Amino acid sequence: DLAPATYGLCLAFLDSDTPLWLAPRFDTPLIRANLAFHCGCPIVAEREIALFALLDESELSDLSDFDNGSER
Repeated sequence: DLAPATYGLCLAFLDSDTPLWLAPRFDTPLIRANLAFHCGCPIVAEREIALFALLDESELSDLSDFDNGSER
């Protein structure tokens, strides 16, 4: 289950154009269903194509696979 503040951030930042990667801890049927209903964001299995990620502390040590964005 996500904290209310985390759901609030998801509502603010996620939409149908924002691929989301979920850490295994957050990749549950309930969280997927809530995010799909409220945000409409695609949930992706590949870190490389995610524009947003929900991480737990075990995922913070290696962020190299995520898109670093651009100068723009």
